[in-house]
Amino acid sequence: MTFFKLSIDIFYEELHLFSQADYKIFVAKTIAGSRPTVAWQVFRPMRNNTISWEEEYGMYASSTPLQDGATLRKTSETKIPAKAGKLYSLQENGAIENSDEDGKAHVFTLLNQFPTLQESVVAGLCQNAQVNGTQIDGKAVSAMPVLYKNSIEMQPCPSVHLWISSRGEESSLAQPGTSTVTELSFEDGINEITSYFDIRTGKFLLPRR
Repeated sequence: MTFFKLSIDIFYEELHLFSQADYKIFVAKTIAGSRPTVAWQVFRPMRNNTISWEEEYGMYASSTPLQDGATLRKTSETKIPAKAGKLYSLQENGAIENSDEDGKAHVFTLLNQFPTLQESVVAGLCQNAQVNGTQIDGKAVSAMPVLYKNSIEMQPCPSVHLWISSRGEESSLAQPGTSTVTELSFEDGINEITSYFDIRTGKFLLPRR
């Protein structure tokens, strides 16, 4: 399985600013056709920071309303890794099970067969990571409503999105708002990226070569 590593350097002047303003670093990922709306990882920075992960995902369901700032509470989930290209189903008993049916290649598909008064559930992908040496398991990557008897198709994108904010936590619905968002792509065989926070532009940049 492919392993990825993101290093983020924060210089001392910026660290002082982060501490005064209670800023944290937000890391988000997306699925095809969506914007970054879920804070996958949130942490208070040190001078040198490292986030690493394997490209493995699970699927989850939640009853949390899709409101800005809400923390997604998983009511059901698969083990990590779930299998892309297979159809999973949220059953009437609330469990997510793998069926014998095939889905689209490289896509995670979840069928909602769980009846609720709201007529839909929230579903998405989740993923493990290590942040500055600490293992953090199963935090949400995406969140979308799925109507009863309907399915959702989720294809992860090979990018991460970074911004700073003083509000929010992991697996929360966190809009970047007015913060400047930096997108870093792990396409074309790129497995490691180093970036730093630039106080003049308010964004994360790649070092000059």
